[in-house]
Amino acid sequence: MHKIIRFYNQNRKQIIRVIAIITFIIILIQMLNYIYKNKTDNNNQSYINENSNYNIGNFGTIVSNKSAVTDTKVDNEKLNDDVNVINEFIENCNERNIEKAYSVLSNECKEEMYPTAKDFYDNYYIMVFNNNKLEYSVENWIQDTYEVKFIEDMLATGKINEENKQDYITIVEEDNSLKININNYIGREILNKKIENNNIILNLIQKDIYMDYEVYKITIKNNTGKSILLAPEDKTNTIYLQNTNGGKFYAANSELLKEELLLENNYSHTIDVKFNKTYSYSNNIESLSFSNVILDYDTYSNLSDKDEDKDIYDLQVNL
Repeated sequence: MHKIIRFYNQNRKQIIRVIAIITFIIILIQMLNYIYKNKTDNNNQSYINENSNYNIGNFGTIVSNKSAVTDTKVDNEKLNDDVNVINEFIENCNERNIEKAYSVLSNECKEEMYPTAKDFYDNYYIMVFNNNKLEYSVENWIQDTYEVKFIEDMLATGKINEENKQDYITIVEEDNSLKININNYIGREILNKKIENNNIILNLIQKDIYMDYEVYKITIKNNTGKSILLAPEDKTNTIYLQNTNGGKFYAANSELLKEELLLENNYSHTIDVKFNKTYSYSNNIESLSFSNVILDYDTYSNLSDKDEDKDIYDLQVNL
């Protein structure tokens, strides 16, 4: 005891200084925590005021009621209606009610991607949910399309999955009710644009829009009296879309077989052409072009130098 008292008396100033510094640090930390907590509470309150229905059912959360692309606010009534349909779909998937989840899909989505409930089960449900219950967040991307991020419940699965899945889900109206398109499928637009030039009849029937590309269904009839080739194999970027600003979006020619591009006289067939175009609500396409149509394929095929062929044609249809 005497040793402690003697140590204190000998080092009183240093001890008091250390105690003062420690006290100051503790007070400073408490003040910073208080300021941070108030700031967080205020931010959370603003977030809640901005998103009064931020909880969705048992598993979902609305990230924002503003478009992630345009920053425009989504009408609350529309947001609630849209998110309720998404929630119905996901909760049915979480409860493994495959038929009920499938019934929420639009007819176009079923036709284009999942003709049967088994197709949906094998190629979407298993790939995304795989018999797990997933939490999810919803954020409006643009117009009727929402970005949905799926999160596995680590406590339920016992696994840590750092590669959470996401999807773009689009709301469509069908028979006076709301349905959804899933797996990045935005929807279908009926075109019915028909032209006849140089004895070639071209009919743009429809296009199916995805987040990263578009697929045009095109019927072509050849009345030229000769075999024609819609795009030479040795040339790329001859089939393209063009927007109102002059920008071009090229077809994935590698996915087209030569048999699809070669038409004999008086022959007609329908092809699906995929264009590398990212979805944008304001990116208006004004035309589709087959810019290097070979009008006499038999003569062209016998040329040693294909560039010598002058019998080519730019077939264009305005949208």
